[in-house]
Amino acid sequence: MPPIGQLTPRHPISLRRKGYLPPMYLLYLAPAKPKTDVTELYLRLINFYLKHRADLSKQEPDPNMVTGLMGLLVETGCGGHIRHRFLDEQIAWDLNATVRFTDALDGLMYVGLSEANRRDRAGDRPGAAGAIWSLRHLGFEHNQRLYPRYAALGMMLYACAQLKEWLPVEKTRQWSDALKSIAEVWKQKLLVFATSSPQIGDLLNVARHDQDPTFRIAATIKLSIAKFYAGTSSNRLAIQKALKNSDPLIRKAAKLADTTTKQEARRAH
Repeated sequence: MPPIGQLTPRHPISLRRKGYLPPMYLLYLAPAKPKTDVTELYLRLINFYLKHRADLSKQEPDPNMVTGLMGLLVETGCGGHIRHRFLDEQIAWDLNATVRFTDALDGLMYVGLSEANRRDRAGDRPGAAGAIWSLRHLGFEHNQRLYPRYAALGMMLYACAQLKEWLPVEKTRQWSDALKSIAEVWKQKLLVFATSSPQIGDLLNVARHDQDPTFRIAATIKLSIAKFYAGTSSNRLAIQKALKNSDPLIRKAAKLADTTTKQEARRAH
């Protein structure tokens, strides 16, 4: 094992970088109401899907349910402002927290795009795809917890592929390339969390030095378990340092790591 906190071949320094997305105007998908706050609409949309999930998941869902969903979807997609960390707020600070909106984020996209493809008028399709794109973009840019951003990244990749059918390639290529680049880096970073006993050097490097707060938060939460490894006092020191971080979510992650008991860590391991 390399010295604690040192880079390992599996986590080279290039993976510390934070991925950035191109400006929205490249897709010509500027929101119709850029100053409208759609936070509550976004949450209503999620709750609508969760309430009617059984019906909307059918091969032939009730047309009225689909119409209601699409109305909320397009209305939400027209807005350009949303409360920062609005999906982060829906996730409990718990090692065994379940993400209530897990199915909704995926299901909304599939139902929305399927409905767009069923419609006769071609002009409806970019509108639906554009609304889905806007929702995912807001989810990625305005949250810091890993799950909502990871889900949004995957959905944008899928929606971008759909947009290629209706927009010139030159308008989508830069976005597609940027998304693929971020996804590849994230795939490598996620290897740090893919095992119940991660390489300590990798975990501490992500927690201390990653340029993306999303991964620093996730790694700090993982220290809740790693602090009980034998001979790893650096984990506890990293937690104490994170408790003083300027980012409030990193401080929350550190508080969770600091207060987790051995019994709680064992249950989550």
